[in-house]
Amino acid sequence: MKRFPFICYALCAVLLCTAHAARAEFDCGDETCGKRIQVISAVMELLRGLEFRQPVSLEPQSPQQAREKILALREREGMTIASLSALQQVYGVMGLVDAGFDLNATYAEVNSQHARSMYDAAGGKVYITEPGKTPGWESPMVRKAMEALGLSEIEFLIARELAHALPAQSFDSGALFDAGGRNSDQALAARSLANGDAVMLLVDFLLRHTGANSLALKNPGLAIAQFAPSVNLVNRPTLAGLPEAVRGRITFPYVQGYDFVLALRQSGGWPLVNAAYQSPPMSTEQVLHPEKYLEQRDVPVEIHLPPMEDALGGSAVKVFDDVFGELGLRVFLEHWLNSDAEAETAAAGWGGDHVVLYHLGDKAGALLILYTTWDSTEDAIEFSSSAERAFAALSASRGGAVNIQRLARDVIVLYGNSANALNTVATTLLRTTKQPVIAPPPMVESLDPDSAFFDEQIFYSMLSQVPPRKPDLSKNWRISGKTYEHKQYKYRIKAPNDNWVFQPFTLGSQVITEFTAFHKGYVGSEITLESFDRPAPGEIDPLDDMILFVNQQMGSFEVVSERETKIAGLPAREVTLKGVLILPITARYTELLGKDQVFVFTAATASYLFEKLVPEFDAFIESFELLN
Repeated sequence: MKRFPFICYALCAVLLCTAHAARAEFDCGDETCGKRIQVISAVMELLRGLEFRQPVSLEPQSPQQAREKILALREREGMTIASLSALQQVYGVMGLVDAGFDLNATYAEVNSQHARSMYDAAGGKVYITEPGKTPGWESPMVRKAMEALGLSEIEFLIARELAHALPAQSFDSGALFDAGGRNSDQALAARSLANGDAVMLLVDFLLRHTGANSLALKNPGLAIAQFAPSVNLVNRPTLAGLPEAVRGRITFPYVQGYDFVLALRQSGGWPLVNAAYQSPPMSTEQVLHPEKYLEQRDVPVEIHLPPMEDALGGSAVKVFDDVFGELGLRVFLEHWLNSDAEAETAAAGWGGDHVVLYHLGDKAGALLILYTTWDSTEDAIEFSSSAERAFAALSASRGGAVNIQRLARDVIVLYGNSANALNTVATTLLRTTKQPVIAPPPMVESLDPDSAFFDEQIFYSMLSQVPPRKPDLSKNWRISGKTYEHKQYKYRIKAPNDNWVFQPFTLGSQVITEFTAFHKGYVGSEITLESFDRPAPGEIDPLDDMILFVNQQMGSFEVVSERETKIAGLPAREVTLKGVLILPITARYTELLGKDQVFVFTAATASYLFEKLVPEFDAFIESFELLN
């Protein structure tokens, strides 16, 4: 389910010298990069309850070297030129990509970004590509959050790769990236365990000084979605320009993988996560619904279709043969039904599927065969109903005939340009056989003392509502009654009355806010303030960055008004959005443009309260004053 983030928001040159000289150019703060790797490795070991089996070193690499490594990894994952071409063809037939879309070119661009940093398990090295840019780092919100967390760009990349390296050395998680005999849905699910584990460890590392970890985040999914470009190393503009079916395959192992590992950790701590490597998830269904992996293990059903070539004639050529999984079917339904909720419900009872695409010649065109099986007859009926309307919309838009039939728990969809071919195949498909996949449950080892202690502290602190560690207010703030002065950014702000509770350091959904005030009487009503460096020409404006994030994550929220004004003698821009998060929400962003800095207020509350609180929101903003 999508949710609105109305709380506030989460080397130098081409390598011309020796590796040693290039390594010295990396900016790792006040220490050498070698020392920083040692420190970060030790922290990772403590947080994860594991030990590195071999030390990790840092090496630079050229873009060409990075390209060779990333292409080798993609081939291991089964994403070859041929497989991507086949996937593009089936996506094209199903109307998920436009005719001019080039999936191979897209992955070439994604690969070039993803190669910014990588961990080589064989050599025990972290590689950083120079020259290069870290995806996501162009976002003012990301840079601001990292500034608050005290992490440079290179340190973040090192931490990201060490978070992958530790489980890889402990469980040979690299094997999960080998497509081997897995279908693409199973391979995507397996990678979700490894990537989700790494993302969670990275999040815990980033939050280590706040006294919190992933278990204490109010909305971890949104936090990961916000930092997805830096987590999966694909920048936001690239992701935003991709068709949903393609974007989903790229972000799923990181975003949904994180949610899956979080569910494991909530159920059995790190030991259950460790045990999952011996029995990784078998489908995207299990990743999307961890209870189907944990409680009543819902293993996928393998569907074996009979050969179709004889029935279709000698000109038939099979170009795609794979499994879509719950994720693939959900994305298709979302695209053609324009209803995320219905698509999620209709795909949720997935039991197994087999998708085949044939080319029947220039005149007959393509034939798509989608054979699905479901957990119950009710699930099959529900999917059949949604599929009929989705394929009817596809047929109306792209042409073609559709034949959908249900046999108890099985739903068979045939779509193509030749009605005769559909009738011929329908009879042949009666010889289809099914077989459940056998997968043992994860065997949990004894609880690690360090991991258990840390998680226990977080658990008890959550019960008592007392954070394990509070930021030092004197560091950045001077407080006098209802007046607050920020020492570093040189501004003053005043609360309009005693109804507002000040908090100087808040883990929000988009960045770590420097100022947050909560209303005592109206739960969920708040105003935040964040300072950014003023963007240079061509750089992303902080307010535009926030609106872009909202538009990408929350399709139901729309801009209802926008105006330019003047506040505290500064040019200002005000944008108001409305949408629904359980109940209607209104959020107003106000950006003040200083000479060297930009200040962004976010005022948010339930829509029915917004007009009532506008005077207090305005009083907050109008009290803003820059100090000499």
